[in-house]
Amino acid sequence: MMKVAVIGGGISGLCTSYYLIKAGVQVELYEPHKPTRENDKEVPFGASYVNAGYLTPSHIIPLSSPSLFASGLKMMFQRKSPFYIKPRLSANLMKWGLNFAKYSNNKHVDYAIPEIAQINLYSKALFQEILSSNEIGDFQYRDRGLLMMYKTKEVGEEELEVSHRATEFGIKSEQLNHEALKKIEPNIHASVMGAVRYYSDVSTNPIEFMSKMWTYLMAHQNFSLVEHKVTAIDLNGTEVKLHTDSGEGHSYDKVAITTGAQANHLLKSAGDSILLEAGKGYAIQTSKSDHIKFPALLLESKVAVSPFEDRIRFSGTMELSGINHNINNLRVSAIAESAEQYYQGLSIADFKLQEARCGLRPLSPDGLPYIGASKDPRVVVNTGGAMMGWSIGPAAGKMTTAVLVEQKSEISLSPFALNRF
Repeated sequence: MMKVAVIGGGISGLCTSYYLIKAGVQVELYEPHKPTRENDKEVPFGASYVNAGYLTPSHIIPLSSPSLFASGLKMMFQRKSPFYIKPRLSANLMKWGLNFAKYSNNKHVDYAIPEIAQINLYSKALFQEILSSNEIGDFQYRDRGLLMMYKTKEVGEEELEVSHRATEFGIKSEQLNHEALKKIEPNIHASVMGAVRYYSDVSTNPIEFMSKMWTYLMAHQNFSLVEHKVTAIDLNGTEVKLHTDSGEGHSYDKVAITTGAQANHLLKSAGDSILLEAGKGYAIQTSKSDHIKFPALLLESKVAVSPFEDRIRFSGTMELSGINHNINNLRVSAIAESAEQYYQGLSIADFKLQEARCGLRPLSPDGLPYIGASKDPRVVVNTGGAMMGWSIGPAAGKMTTAVLVEQKSEISLSPFALNRF
């Protein structure tokens, strides 16, 4: 039986492990920060736990787009803006930024849109398949769609244009003016002009899904957890050897790197590298769970709103400040301020800002994930999902499994190749 090490216990690592087990592979997953309780709702950090929980076939525009590049240049050094780059000397950041600028053009957007739509729709089907199988148990899967809410005519027109392009992939949408929006979301602020409602999008609860996937994996005979941090990958010899912070070495047939924004460190130890930056996002919550009915994205402030059963999560910002989990209180307060600006009856006082959490989104320069083999085919990488990392989790896991077991992937891997830059 093939033995594979999966490094990283986020959504990518758990879904890769899930599909490897189904393929008859023995899996050892390395993750030093596994939640201590099955229903732990207070996970310290991690993009897989503090994200909005959206499955987003509607999000077809890549991070590297002309509009985001133009607006990003205006915002990038404003500490309370939705997009912020902390000034620092970094050759990797400079190289990443140059490639981000290179790919921020309409030609690349046209190329990326069908690839992004395809992997998101594929992943949505896999989420449905996991739910229907009942293997991990029931979990939140609300298919009420997503409201893209706007306060200005210009932003509304931009989103409407995106919705027209999305219809090419069977993604249904509808434009709602203020009055129509208020009928389904009574507490919207008077300044909100309207929304584009996407019917294809689904809201999940990340902590619930992750908890149940952990429970399923831990009970499987072909799965084991190693609660140590991998420090290096050694490719000398016929097997892949991992070195950990415990000083021990373990050997495997193959290895999958699914450590998100930190993937490049391990990949370099294996003789390869990718262009990758960490985009920090923050999440805060309010217990006023009956105040908002629909998942939404507040377009001007770039804040996602996620109604869960017992709370509402507001998450957002894109902060490029390196690999760290430091909380920037100015940026956290900016998220809370957006709640006041889009919803009546919500204020900063409704949030416990001191309990804000953060996660690092892995960003490629062209807005597409990395899924595929490295220079040494025994090392496979699954990272770079950016803001759609949660949405494509099952798809990326199944595609990574196909590479590891040397089977044909249901989706072409060429757009996601590691060596494309």
